[in-house]
Amino acid sequence: MLFDDPLSSSLTNIHLQEYTIPFFQTDLMNAAAQYPQFLDIGGNTGTTNSFTGVDFQNFTGGVYNAQTLAKGNNAMCFVFQFLQQATPDVVKGLFGSLSDAGNQLASSLTNSTNALACPQLAKFDMTQFAQFPGYGSSYMGYAPAGNGL
Repeated sequence: MLFDDPLSSSLTNIHLQEYTIPFFQTDLMNAAAQYPQFLDIGGNTGTTNSFTGVDFQNFTGGVYNAQTLAKGNNAMCFVFQFLQQATPDVVKGLFGSLSDAGNQLASSLTNSTNALACPQLAKFDMTQFAQFPGYGSSYMGYAPAGNGL
């Protein structure tokens, strides 16, 4: 070694721990407790400072609300179920068809939601976003009126 660098030698002895789902869940819940506005879903309605929230209970078809998300595994269930429903559209947008990777991801997410005994979430009500002028893309089967998609 050309230089005696105590920092680099100490870094070689650090065992990096994998960032697992339970760690992510803990971080998410801590952030939500400190900054609940991070979890607000919504957008501006066309003017400055016009943030309008989406009714989360309507968005999830009554399955989740602010109180139920804070209980047990419900926050992670919501994340997994959102990813599960979004995967086909995201993969199709990237690759043109649902690939084996997309199928494997969907299968893994299904296994995770089953293991957590998640409440059944049939679909998301994407019409909740029609009030936002910037929402103009097709997503998860919902295409806003007048956007040409």
